[in-house]
Amino acid sequence: MIVDDHQMFAESLGRLLESRDHNDVQYSSSVAGAGEVARAHPPDVAIVDWNLPDGNGGAVIRSIRRVAPETKVLVLTGSSSPRVVHDALDAGADGFLTKDRAAQELFEAIDTVHRGEVSLSPDALHEVLRSRSDATGTAELSARELEILHCIARGLSNKEIAGELFLSANTVRNHVQRLSSKLGAHSRLEAVVLAVRAGLISLPTTTP
Repeated sequence: MIVDDHQMFAESLGRLLESRDHNDVQYSSSVAGAGEVARAHPPDVAIVDWNLPDGNGGAVIRSIRRVAPETKVLVLTGSSSPRVVHDALDAGADGFLTKDRAAQELFEAIDTVHRGEVSLSPDALHEVLRSRSDATGTAELSARELEILHCIARGLSNKEIAGELFLSANTVRNHVQRLSSKLGAHSRLEAVVLAVRAGLISLPTTTP
């Protein structure tokens, strides 16, 4: 589902997705409409603009979560301000991307959140971290949990982490659940943000 009040952009994006075999694209231009569409046709992934006529992307995310909790949400917007990124994170976004990125990055972000993983560009993560200096409590994470957090920050899926660390997928999932609980995080994305803010891990180095 595409939630954007700029009709030309939404339709162009929809045609682009259809060309990639995403054959069932639904549309909404408002917070209220997004909830109605999600209730009638729960989407696998919702691509959500932040600024809408009757609210913002955070309201869309909460509306979708109420009626289609399994839907993954990727915020696609024109602003990467720390406040917008932070508010999207707090609302439960699974990914965040700005509209100035290449189409291939969008396709990769959609695939990533569809797999249940986090998609957030390192530069956006840097922005939200720079804007908030308040540190979280020093969570007692094990060496293995820190190792897995580093992998999550690199954008690896549970399956990829399992292969890299020679663990079973179930073991990785259990570690992710435990470290998220220790950090007080509600998602993998939030776990990375909290861990970096607390100085437990460092961000991956960005390339130009």
